[in-house]
Amino acid sequence: MGIKRLAAAGIGVALLGLVVGVAPARAQATPNIVAGKVTSVTQNQLVVASGDRSFTFVVNGDTDVLAKGATKATKASKAAGGATTIATFVHVGDTVSVRHKDAGGTMTASEVRVTVVGK
Repeated sequence: MGIKRLAAAGIGVALLGLVVGVAPARAQATPNIVAGKVTSVTQNQLVVASGDRSFTFVVNGDTDVLAKGATKATKASKAAGGATTIATFVHVGDTVSVRHKDAGGTMTASEVRVTVVGK
């Protein structure tokens, strides 16, 4: 086997190692979406029923909440020196779509979109 073949084989093995090393990290970072009805909402947690399953999501300062009137209400609250939480805009009975990341069995909501306001 010549030097060129050994070098090519070594590069191929190195590239394969990079692909194998990167693939699991990408799989964990892929966002998922769950749609369903809100059964519980607090400042730090959202529970959504979808089909016959219940999903619990961590909510934090990085979670975007998309709901009718949310931008205007948030600006008004901040101007008055107040703050808003997810519970200001998302309520039990609302239908939502939750984009989340799953890391180590903990689902963290990155975006919560209210699609139908509950009654």
